[in-house]
Amino acid sequence: MSDQFNASPHESQSKFHNVSIFVSELLMPSGVVAAICQEIGFLFRQRAYSPMVVIWMFVMQTLSADHSCQQVVTRLNAWRMAQGLPRC
Repeated sequence: MSDQFNASPHESQSKFHNVSIFVSELLMPSGVVAAICQEIGFLFRQRAYSPMVVIWMFVMQTLSADHSCQQVVTRLNAWRMAQGLPRC
């Protein structure tokens, strides 16, 4: 059986956190996303689903085991609540 199925909840959350950092800081920093949006003339307001959040959610959905949108939205809401922000 694969190690991904034998991982403890703490190990799984640690792996998720590491991937999140990779996506948010190395793969596509928010400044780069903002610059691309500005370059193509895409205007947006700072909302819960900013372009950076949408990219992060798409990558996390793609990398997750079940590829479900609901799982990524649930994770985003858990993160927002941990930061003292309301759910989306």
